[in-house]
Amino acid sequence: MKGTTPFIAFDSAKSSAGGNTGCNVFGGSYEVSGSTVRIFDTISTMRACIEDDRMAVERLFLDALQNANRFEISGNKLFLYRGNKLLIKFNGAAK
Repeated sequence: MKGTTPFIAFDSAKSSAGGNTGCNVFGGSYEVSGSTVRIFDTISTMRACIEDDRMAVERLFLDALQNANRFEISGNKLFLYRGNKLLIKFNGAAK
């Protein structure tokens, strides 16, 4: 896949999350309580990336964020789940 690797960054001071879907930039809000998470009010730019599979990756990425209701952190990895179903995994990196 060409372009930017999808990522998300969390700002705990603002309870906001944002990043890049591999095609568009996005932002939104999040709430955490124990191991539950809710990512909501997500907005993104509307660039069409038709030259490869970035639009399909973007849809899967945003759907995973919006459907997640539980998370786990192990080492430098963040796992987002819907119940017991793993939706997406992120590898942590320094800013």
